[in-house]
Amino acid sequence: MIPYEFGWFGFFGKEIDRDATLPREIEYAFSKTCAYNGAMSIETNLSSLKTNGRTKEIFAIMKNWEDLKFKNYFSEDALLKIQEKGKEFTLDKDGDGSVVTRQIKYEPEKYIDRIDGVRNSWTFENLFKAQPLQVTIKSMPTLASYGDPENEVLIKPGKLNIETSVNGPMGGPRNSSGTQFNLSLSDEQVKTGDQSFKATAANNSGAPFGWGCAEIIMDQLHDISRNRAIGTWIYGDSSGAVLHFVCEDDSRWVVRDWWIKLDFKGWKYVVVPEPAKGEIYDFHYPYNMYFSIRHINYTRMARVYVFLSEIAPKQNVTCYFTQLEALQEKSGTIKNPKITIGSQTIIFPIMLENEEYLEYKGSNRFRAFNASGFTIAEKEIQGAVPTLNFGSNTITFNCDYSEPDNQAANISIITLGEPFK
Repeated sequence: MIPYEFGWFGFFGKEIDRDATLPREIEYAFSKTCAYNGAMSIETNLSSLKTNGRTKEIFAIMKNWEDLKFKNYFSEDALLKIQEKGKEFTLDKDGDGSVVTRQIKYEPEKYIDRIDGVRNSWTFENLFKAQPLQVTIKSMPTLASYGDPENEVLIKPGKLNIETSVNGPMGGPRNSSGTQFNLSLSDEQVKTGDQSFKATAANNSGAPFGWGCAEIIMDQLHDISRNRAIGTWIYGDSSGAVLHFVCEDDSRWVVRDWWIKLDFKGWKYVVVPEPAKGEIYDFHYPYNMYFSIRHINYTRMARVYVFLSEIAPKQNVTCYFTQLEALQEKSGTIKNPKITIGSQTIIFPIMLENEEYLEYKGSNRFRAFNASGFTIAEKEIQGAVPTLNFGSNTITFNCDYSEPDNQAANISIITLGEPFK
């Protein structure tokens, strides 16, 4: 007899262990409440509202979707489209000024850590009609090299303190039913030092998405509050399974996950620049829940879980990895970032410091924000606005720099579907 209640949605300011809540996150939640004629409770406090620079913008988004819900504005067909799990929608206006909604796709962030003509260029598939580029660009810390003395060594080949006396992750087993997992030392495949770690798993059942893990108590509590990226050499087997390094603080059951898909063969140096975010819910293992994204104490990391997950029925997986290091974050800046598609290059004349970001929505101006979401600049673009054609597009990121590996960025391309109501 009462409206459907979706539950609680956190609204946060910027902290060391989480980003400030973004407008797109709230828009996803409130578009779904509109589609289901439901309600959403916001969990926050006055400090978070004051320290998030985009609070007023976010509240306006809430109001707009709530107004449309109470007016029964959208057709039944439109509501069914908006209900689709995982798809994001935004409000817009059509030619006569009436409100419409459009599917909006924020592509997974592309991490660029070197301007070398290879790593700063990639292929993007636009599933919608040709349209002007929209993009977010975030300045990321540059990271210390593997083996740097400022890195925190989490585990290294040698004697390990493997936990076996209590239950496993979340108080349950250490492997899914029918899956065998083993972590051992090996000299079969060695990249650095005398030995490497060998992780094997076999899903002997017919069930999809097998998983298994080893739980390692680290030699001491580690402070990785300035080392939130991990690096290691990995020998992949092209199995398509996922290797996870899951760090847990000493409160237990609060973790961060750094994951690597084993879609390559042989040795590869892998840097995971930040822990998993929303994709954590796509994995089929014990930590695919909010314990992997809630508050964590980075200064008191106590355990590492080595997981293999997403193992297909009757599949065997074998990989090797070297010493696991949490990489020191170093200051870096991005000066005058540029995006090139075809012969068109757009330039954003600004200097972005660590964790500052810009948003560009296809007009002649862009906005830039600090890590807390407060506006630091609103400026005109330079150059031409590139067109994203339907299908494949080659995108190249560049910026002004003195050294080719002294800049790092996360880049997300944004595309829009056709309007409807």
